[in-house]
Amino acid sequence: MKQEYVKYLDGVYEKFQNLKKVPPTDSSKYEKMTLDELMKKGFMNFKASKKQLLRLSILIEKYAQKNNAPLIAAFEDKAKFKYAEDRYAEIIKQIPMAWIVANFHNPFLAQNFPKNSETISCNGTNLSTVWAVITKGPAGPMGLVTEEMADGSYEGFFSISPYIVQKAIDEINRILKVKIDFSQF
Repeated sequence: MKQEYVKYLDGVYEKFQNLKKVPPTDSSKYEKMTLDELMKKGFMNFKASKKQLLRLSILIEKYAQKNNAPLIAAFEDKAKFKYAEDRYAEIIKQIPMAWIVANFHNPFLAQNFPKNSETISCNGTNLSTVWAVITKGPAGPMGLVTEEMADGSYEGFFSISPYIVQKAIDEINRILKVKIDFSQF
């Protein structure tokens, strides 16, 4: 019998065991980096606050807008989604496709978005603790993928490796039984 993962990131790291051994980047170093600097770094593990993640998320969102690239945004719960809802309504107008994943208890939330977006509830899954923002970079999927810890901080990674980030997308697809696919964009 196959064991299911309690943490979403365990499913991602399963294929890339050496990535777990990469020491976390000091937040004082990455919190002021530009997206170009982050992309040159390629991969980093980190522990972050909400404020730091918001900054990284906005950098990735702006990249998607500038490059007319698809975007996946995973919010832990309805309140965190509601905080970003107006911003995402504008972002979606400027990109080819967006998938919004959140712990929606109400299936009618976020249904006023344009047709080039899909809202997906992760209610009852281990994705309800995930904050992720993924877009299509120069080589394929790139972005940040984190999980909220019990103390309110977030642990995860930023990567421009399409293999690593695709594994994160594959885990979302597997858990939610959906088909998020960047290849058509």
